Amino acid sequence: MTCRESEFNGKTGKFGKTKKEFKDLTKQCWCEPEPEYEPYHCSADGGQCSCKNGNIFYGIKNVPGTNRIASWDDVSVNDMAVV
Repeated sequence: MTCRESEFNGKTGKFGKTKKEFKDLTKQCWCEPEPEYEPYHCSADGGQCSCKNGNIFYGIKNVPGTNRIASWDDVSVNDMAVV
C-alpha cells in the first residue's frame, strides 16, 4: 500500500480531538508483522509499505515541536491510524 493519508481515511484510528493538528504534521508508516507484534519503520509518507499479514500504522514522522524523527514509542502515544 502507499503510505499516505488517503489510504487511512475512514479507517479505525486514534485521531480524536487532535485530527486537525495531526493533519498538519508530516507522517510515516510502520508495519506490525504477525506474530512478532514489534512494529518496524516501513515507509515515509508517500512511499510504499509492504506488511504481509500485519497491521500498518500511519503516524507522525517528527516528535511535535522538534526535528527529531519519531520512534515507535513516540508514534504509539500520539495520534495515528491503523489499516
